[in-house]
Amino acid sequence: MKAIANLGFMFAELPFLERFAAAAAANFTTVELGCSWTSTSPSDVAAAAAAAGVTIYALNTPKTSPSGLEWGTACVAGDEAQREFEAQMEETLAMAAACSAAAIHLLAGCGEADDEAMAAVFEARVAQALAMASAHGIIVLLEPITRKAAIPGYFLTSVPHALDVIDRVRAANSDLQLIGIQFDVFHVYLEDGAVGWWLDRALERAPVVHLQLSAPAARTAPVSPAVMAAMAIAHPLLDYSSELDFGWLESKLDEVGYHGFVGLEYKKHPSFTSTHDEVAALRDAGWRW
Repeated sequence: MKAIANLGFMFAELPFLERFAAAAAANFTTVELGCSWTSTSPSDVAAAAAAAGVTIYALNTPKTSPSGLEWGTACVAGDEAQREFEAQMEETLAMAAACSAAAIHLLAGCGEADDEAMAAVFEARVAQALAMASAHGIIVLLEPITRKAAIPGYFLTSVPHALDVIDRVRAANSDLQLIGIQFDVFHVYLEDGAVGWWLDRALERAPVVHLQLSAPAARTAPVSPAVMAAMAIAHPLLDYSSELDFGWLESKLDEVGYHGFVGLEYKKHPSFTSTHDEVAALRDAGWRW
């Protein structure tokens, strides 16, 4: 397992292009971008990453479309949404190619998952995204995102829905297999609770599993009870409490032999002025990441 910094969340106290160097200074060698790249040119992002000596694993498709659709266009029917979907895919793939990124996260958009017409549109767009990305050797990731504490009305909320779409798209496109699930523990826990069970199912069924971590429900750093106890000695007023036991999760990841990236997608604790200082303090207390 290798921890990578999500620059959409971490080092957010800095301008976007300065976050690459900050991540490197905190000993991260790989980053992911989330949606934070969309107002920056591919050449500037590639230059910032190269200057910092970090590689980019993944980035999201844009959050907002020209017509005002939020959190993606992939499930939205109509000619205008189709044009925006294709334009956003081309924009995202141009950024990924310029930065030598391995994967993109295809934002689904907002709508009802039990709407059969919308579900059909989404599946067709996933297949189209897969064909477009595969031409560049780039992986397409689908991420279930909870409506409860993240994006009201989001279309793709559950792990089984994402896995079913992946299964069907792979079956219909045997030559296109660069697809996987972005398994964000924050969202899976709040949506379903059965993190371990669904992680097992994801590892069984998806060709690629990319893990992301933050603590439910405050979205702070994913800290085990042992690290919390050590932090309490040096920083007695800090609260890293979580509804999920990250000591258990770390043991679970060891048990299943997970060897992929672990994206740290959390918000800096307000007691720290910089993400660098927080990461240093957590690691001093025995933080695995």
